Amino acid sequence: MFDDGAILNAQTTPTIIQSIVIRSGDVVDAIQCTNASSDGSYVVQLLQHGGDGGNGNNPINLTNGLTAFSYVTGYWYGQNVVVQITINGTSYPATINPNVVDTQNFQVTAPAGRTIIAFSGQTCYVNLAGGGFSWVLSQINGVFG
Repeated sequence: MFDDGAILNAQTTPTIIQSIVIRSGDVVDAIQCTNASSDGSYVVQLLQHGGDGGNGNNPINLTNGLTAFSYVTGYWYGQNVVVQITINGTSYPATINPNVVDTQNFQVTAPAGRTIIAFSGQTCYVNLAGGGFSWVLSQINGVFG
């Protein structure tokens, strides 16, 4: 389980998400955001949640923070995991793997006047059919500020 809200609550300078990197292959392997104060004088790179599988995208720059994202869960190698996340109209991975079954769509939207300042959720360890394993996201939610 992870909750970046605990890190942000310990800060004396409020920050918002300035950029997000998502690692994805067949599913969403990991997510990591970098936050900054409104004047850019204080920057903190939050922890990466998930594994090092897949490929990392170029950072998604969010000059005004993040107010919403959507994601899809489904069963992949017998585990219910996050199979796709969409931020600002771009999905990672671009398509849902055909081996994923029982998908469900979710939308996370910040309450009026607030933004998503970080993420909380869970990761899980998945044994792959061809051998080996992978750490991936199994749940994700927004931390609002």
